[in-house]
Amino acid sequence: MSATAPVRTAIAGLGRSGWDIHARALAEQPERFTVVAVQDHLAERRAEAEHRFRCRSCVEFNDLLSDGDVELVVIAVPSHLHASFAVTALQGGHHVVGEKPMALSIQEAEGMVRARD
Repeated sequence: MSATAPVRTAIAGLGRSGWDIHARALAEQPERFTVVAVQDHLAERRAEAEHRFRCRSCVEFNDLLSDGDVELVVIAVPSHLHASFAVTALQGGHHVVGEKPMALSIQEAEGMVRARD
């Protein structure tokens, strides 16, 4: 049986769902996931994540995506940003876990599906 390295994961948005749902779930599965980077506009949230996960942090989403270590991006930003963040991450070759609502319109959701291909 071969060992598989944990998925190198980034969290975009460290608000309520970013911390209370996603960060907690990832931290409970260290054999499966390693948080390598986070993105948030609030310095206090970034500092807390740096301390807790010993990860990198950034203010801008595009900086998060340019991190070569990131395989999976968890998008936990405000709802109106879900689709654009997901499309950008998918187009950059990342796997994505999105929050609900997936998008605010059918057109946004269809754009996300197209970006996946």
